[in-house]
Amino acid sequence: MKATRKDIEFYQENMDRLQTEKAAETARANAMTNELSLLRKQHGEDVERFKELMAEIRNLREDLACRDKRDQEREKMISSLTSRIEELMIKLADAQNQTAMNRSKRFARTSEQAALLNRRCPKDREQDKDDFDGNPAAGATGASDTSEPKRDVKGLRKPRGKSQYTEPDPCACQKVVYHTLDEYFRLPDGARVMMRDGKPDVSRFYYIETLPAKAVCHIYESVRYMTADNETFSSSLPEEVKEMTPVACCPLTAEGLATIIMYRFGLHLPQYRVKQALRQMGLNLGTSVLDRYYRMAEDELMLKLEGQLHREVLQTPYLMIDETCVLVGVTDKHTKARAYMKRYVWAFFNKEKNLIEYVYEEGSRSREVLRKFFKVAENLNIAVTADGYSAYNLFGSEEYPGVLRCGCLTHARRNYVDSIASSHDASLAMIEEIDALFMAERVAALFGEKERLAWRQREEKPILARIKALAESYRDDASLMADSLLAKAVKYMLNQWSTYENIMKSGLPEVSNNLCEQRIKPLKLSMKNSQNIGSEDAAKGHCFIHSLLESCRRLGVSIYDYLVALFRRLPHTPKDQRRQLLPHILGQDIPKPELFPIFNRSCLCSRP
Repeated sequence: MKATRKDIEFYQENMDRLQTEKAAETARANAMTNELSLLRKQHGEDVERFKELMAEIRNLREDLACRDKRDQEREKMISSLTSRIEELMIKLADAQNQTAMNRSKRFARTSEQAALLNRRCPKDREQDKDDFDGNPAAGATGASDTSEPKRDVKGLRKPRGKSQYTEPDPCACQKVVYHTLDEYFRLPDGARVMMRDGKPDVSRFYYIETLPAKAVCHIYESVRYMTADNETFSSSLPEEVKEMTPVACCPLTAEGLATIIMYRFGLHLPQYRVKQALRQMGLNLGTSVLDRYYRMAEDELMLKLEGQLHREVLQTPYLMIDETCVLVGVTDKHTKARAYMKRYVWAFFNKEKNLIEYVYEEGSRSREVLRKFFKVAENLNIAVTADGYSAYNLFGSEEYPGVLRCGCLTHARRNYVDSIASSHDASLAMIEEIDALFMAERVAALFGEKERLAWRQREEKPILARIKALAESYRDDASLMADSLLAKAVKYMLNQWSTYENIMKSGLPEVSNNLCEQRIKPLKLSMKNSQNIGSEDAAKGHCFIHSLLESCRRLGVSIYDYLVALFRRLPHTPKDQRRQLLPHILGQDIPKPELFPIFNRSCLCSRP
């Protein structure tokens, strides 16, 4: 069929219309594409903005967390400062109370406190005085009547005036030579003796002869020679001359070494005073030379006797332990710079053998010192008396289950004495109860171990129960606990109560650690005169020498005679017999000096 013109126009018209629609749709599609691109671009920008906002939020959260942390730290600091201010306010109140009582020093004790701390039985003067706390030894304190409500402090004071010299110390001399008239005098012819009451009027004339020591340097010419066998070399120096110097490379004899050690450690003289004393003997030694001789003697004694002394001190069922601080020159391992720093020395006292061992372990006060000390002991089963220092909590733990740790009631009593000024009646009531325990302990000291334990269970345990009940009543009384000094005393006693109860489980331990604390006195006297110890090696040597000398004091052995005998025997004593050189054994062979009375204090010339 052939298309007509009308058909062609129809198709052409439709084609134009479709083209127009197509163009419109294309324009619309392009517009929508452009709009979509704009939306996508805007969405991307929104995403970036969202990310920036999220990052900003995170930063703000972190900043807020830091501020919260700082606020918490500030609150803790404010709380700590508030507590500190309260403590200072309490101390300020205590200081104001002390000032109100006209006391010149903050820590000075009143006459009542001093009398309570210095009451001693005049018959019990065997033990040395404790220069550090003024407390009497175990059993040496307590009034005759513990039921007395108040003490007559004035009656306990030392009498004034001439009455205090009614019983002077007797003058005595180690050796007395009595010369009779017949020895040196013959009556001239025609002379007559003056008589009194029918007897010759004889008086006595005294003079004391002193024999000062002298230093003499002996120089021997010696040669080496070969014997007839052409194989053996020998020296012309006699063996008895060689034995005069017990320490190699040190020219001092046993007497010379004993002299310088006694001056330095026995009499606690500083170095310049030792040099002055030696100069008076005719021996002038430089400081470095004298130090070298000290070190030679210390090293020789430590090498041969330190282990023996340590094992001997450990061989006991009962030890007393204490520690003190000294000033020691310490050298930094990296910079090699030296500075004087506070370091600690431990004292281990064997009461059974009267042996003392001072230990210096790099100046440490930690439990490691105790672990090293007891390292050589196997199946440790002993009783130990010590103060309330936390390092002693090691005893009785799983590490040392066989050690019975006992406390010191003197420390507890001293705290109550310090609180008398602020809480007089409560403190004095507790002191009365503790004194009753000490009085009972004085009786227990007369018994053996088993009898002492039975006495403690029967007589002392009820007193201890009363003390605990009284301390707990103080703790529950808010008005009493407002006094910081009394609160400190009660808290210390209750924290250490298990150690006080352990005293009642054995007849060996003392109720006071004063015997060990008094052994600290030689170290403190040396520090008072010498100010410091030059190095840590020197501190170890000082501790060992003080151990030997203080053991001699406890045993009543002459320090000089012991050192002379020790240096004479040391080079010839086999290693397995060096235990015989310790003070408690060698001291038995040294005669104790006898003192003979010579004249009264009132006059030098008296009638028989």
